[in-house]
Amino acid sequence: MKLLSEKFTAYEIWDPDNTRYDLQRLDQPVHTYRDEEHGLIEGGMFVFAYGTNPEILLFLEARVDPNDKSKITWQFTGGRSSGAEIHLELDGKDAWKLLRAGPAVDRPYWSSQITTKFDSDLKK
Repeated sequence: MKLLSEKFTAYEIWDPDNTRYDLQRLDQPVHTYRDEEHGLIEGGMFVFAYGTNPEILLFLEARVDPNDKSKITWQFTGGRSSGAEIHLELDGKDAWKLLRAGPAVDRPYWSSQITTKFDSDLKK
């Protein structure tokens, strides 16, 4: 699984001026899982980060092929942890992307701002 994750690279597009930021894949999965009863042999979640900010989650899974139970196939998908436009590449070719996320709760990622007014008489 770790060797497969090394085939992926990632970047995001964000302000100012729609700048491209290359993301770094953390070497170890942050979570591993399995469910052999349902055909999931092994799964792992890897993180692509900008500095210390996780931006993209890469899920890799080895599953029993539903058409041929004697074979195992690998599959992947990405997950958003950023409001930026995000891209995953596999062997240098576009493999998955999401456009910028807005402040909407009906999307896979959303964010919002809360305006806080402090009482000037508040004592520490």
